[in-house]
Amino acid sequence: MDFITSVSCNFYTQNKELMQVYFMEKKQLYRSLDF
Repeated sequence: MDFITSVSCNFYTQNKELMQVYFMEKKQLYRSLDF
């Protein structure tokens, strides 16, 4: 695993809850826009 990948994994792990909230909001937004 190269450096960038490991940094990305660490970033994702630290921000997983934030990302889940972000994607849930995006899904709701898409649903309200009827995509």
